[in-house]
Amino acid sequence: MKSDRLAQLDEISEKKARLMGLMKAQGLDSVIFTKRQNFAWATGGADNHVRHSSEGGVASLIFFRDGRRVVLTSNIESPRIWDEELMGLGFDLETVSWWKPEERVSALNTLLAGGKTASDDGTPGTRDVEPFMPPLRMSLTSYEIDKYRWIGKQAGQGISDTCKKIKKGMTEEEVAGMLFLELQKKSVKPTVMLVAADERISKYRHPIPTALKVKNSIMVVLCARRWGLVVSCTRLVCFGSMSPELKRKHDACVNIDGVFITSTVPGASWSGIFQKAQKAYGEAGFPDEWQKHHQGGPTGYIEREFTATPGTSPNLKVEANMAVAWNPSITGTKSEDTILVTSRGPEVITSSPNWPMIGVTVDRKTVKRPNWLVKSA
Repeated sequence: MKSDRLAQLDEISEKKARLMGLMKAQGLDSVIFTKRQNFAWATGGADNHVRHSSEGGVASLIFFRDGRRVVLTSNIESPRIWDEELMGLGFDLETVSWWKPEERVSALNTLLAGGKTASDDGTPGTRDVEPFMPPLRMSLTSYEIDKYRWIGKQAGQGISDTCKKIKKGMTEEEVAGMLFLELQKKSVKPTVMLVAADERISKYRHPIPTALKVKNSIMVVLCARRWGLVVSCTRLVCFGSMSPELKRKHDACVNIDGVFITSTVPGASWSGIFQKAQKAYGEAGFPDEWQKHHQGGPTGYIEREFTATPGTSPNLKVEANMAVAWNPSITGTKSEDTILVTSRGPEVITSSPNWPMIGVTVDRKTVKRPNWLVKSA
């Protein structure tokens, strides 16, 4: 088995080859990446962020059609970016003064030399490269798949450990804090963290944490990132027994999730998968619930590369070595995990050890989906 550094170099070589193909096809001389997802993708997992709230990073990569690779950043950022992210990976470093924005403009003009360039950050005089990126990002390398499995394991364990510690009277914000700590200890960073107690589960599909205290039930939703790759999962907890109505809804929800997951195989169209799930919603007695929240789709370096809809082009197909996160919901409950599309079938990578599960069989294929965790106190 290759070392992480050799595997990263191989991944960067593969990404360079894909970009060379893109530049040739689009008549480009260079491509600039500043957005975090593209920076991570192109470098095999390097990180150029400082502000969590910003999509853009503090360093830009420039890939040239002649094979050169340059990282352009300020004198503030260059020591860490070089020492901890890019040293030894085949990039040249170009540093400009943070207090002289004209230096960056001048450096870009010199590097680009009037060639045809595409960028993801709106650099003046460049085309938008982002429309071409999803197909390049969604096809995962073997090293990305290895990393994805590791991230999924940490997220599934972290959300499980957190949920098992929840007690009545805790606030949603306390629960979010516990989850953040669990993930931080595992070197995984949340990108989305939603927590809803009691009536907020039914009222809001995207419940950011508040000071509301847990009385009877809670939903915890997580998207988490490492090496640029993002996983998603949801877990639910109730104190005392589930009501028959809630059980009916959750059984229906996990069955719909089973339809989504078992249908996600190479060659299937995203719209076709969606239509099967729509039918499952109707057969379960909840024909309109899919309209109340998006149902998920392919993931990778952003939470969803796109969300599938009934109108998604039938020409868009599932391919092997993609990551996907479906998240069907019925008012009051939800089912969500991240899967890898493999030649052996879909593989759930965000499983939570020792979590109560429900077996769902669809077209003679059985998958296990998380049930509510029922606690006495």
